[in-house]
Amino acid sequence: KDKEETFEPSYLPVNIQIHDTLTHLIAVRYSNLHLPDLRKSKIRNGIPEKGFELNLVDNNTAIAESLSIRTDIAANYSFGIFLLTLSFIHFLIYLFYREAKENLFYSCFVFFYSMVFILSNIAQVTTTPRLAIIASNMGLLVVFPLLPASLNLFISWVYKHRFPHPRQILLIIIMGLVGVLYVFTDWIPLGVFIGCFISVSKN
Repeated sequence: KDKEETFEPSYLPVNIQIHDTLTHLIAVRYSNLHLPDLRKSKIRNGIPEKGFELNLVDNNTAIAESLSIRTDIAANYSFGIFLLTLSFIHFLIYLFYREAKENLFYSCFVFFYSMVFILSNIAQVTTTPRLAIIASNMGLLVVFPLLPASLNLFISWVYKHRFPHPRQILLIIIMGLVGVLYVFTDWIPLGVFIGCFISVSKN
């Protein structure tokens, strides 16, 4: 029995050379034995996509599109690494000046913000489907609730010099539970997931 090869091209073009004008048939052998539930964030018309996409373009167009995507990914990586460096600098400042806790909270916020760019890029460029799913899920858990929680904590400490209001903490906890349930179960629809984020952002 043939083993399933887990591979995702991730925008890597495949060159097919045809030197005649005959009719050709492209056959794709595809299976999805070990990853029955692909990226839940990849939804079209309300229905999760399960399978693969195949686009046929000429070589020049494929190369140009691939370079454009790689350029965007490199830019996102650069910005993510910049934020990661900024987070480390503020953490060092906090270590040497413990009274200014806003440096610690800002360091946490910038760290989680950098993870949004880095994890989303990993999910896009990796050729391992399982790693792509793990990176996507970790990115969702960063957005829900670590990123808004750290931002809320930083703003509350800078402007009010105190921790967030208990109501805000409760909303963040609820948002975190929604994020965990959305990532690891099928109980939370996408609409509820987005609606929870919008309602917490307004508060």
